[in-house]
This record gives sequence, structure tokens and C-alpha cells, in this order.
Amino acid sequence: MAKKKQNTEETMIVGKFELVNKAKVERAIASVGNDEQAILVEYDKLGGLIRHEGNKVVSGSFFDRRTNKPVEDPKPRVIKRQKAVIEEEIEVVELEEAPKKGGKKEEAKEVVE
Repeated sequence: MAKKKQNTEETMIVGKFELVNKAKVERAIASVGNDEQAILVEYDKLGGLIRHEGNKVVSGSFFDRRTNKPVEDPKPRVIKRQKAVIEEEIEVVELEEAPKKGGKKEEAKEVVE
């Protein structure tokens, strides 16, 4: 199981999105100013983690790396995590030992005279 990192840095809220990496937020603001949409585009271009209601927004939702341009009319997609629910018991059965592969076969050798 992956360990969760504690969020020691402050996050910034831009519109309905949470920008996690403070250093990248500051670089985005220095680059484009205080326009919220431009900050989201520049932050996504820098590869910063964007969250919406606690769920991760897919990278490239605001900036398209293939065209190297901002996405027109962005429709961000989020990755939702579901909790695993185990409702059935699983029985573990021991398997019979399989023959080892790569062993030499014993063959009768013909003697040629």
C-alpha cells in the first residue's frame, strides 16, 4: 500500500480548483498575472497537481502539450478513487508441485560400433 504524504505546504484555491504546489503557483502568477484561467493554464503547463473537491484533475485538462497551446473550452476530468469492498471469502488451495523445467531427461544412449 502506498504511503500518503502529509501536505505541509499551503494550497491555493483558484475558482473551484485547488492548486497544490505553492512554488509552481507562484511561478504561474509571475508569468501570467492574476487572471484565474491563465493561472490554471500556466500551472497545468508546469505539471502542477490540480484537485477538484479532493479528487485529482487529469493533467492536460487546461494545457495541451501536443499542440503546445491552451485547451479551448476546457472540460476537466477528475480521477475518483473508490474504496475496495470485499464481500466474499477467498479459499487458498495448495497446488501440486509441478516438475522442474530445464532438467535433463534420462534417455537411453545407443552405442554405435
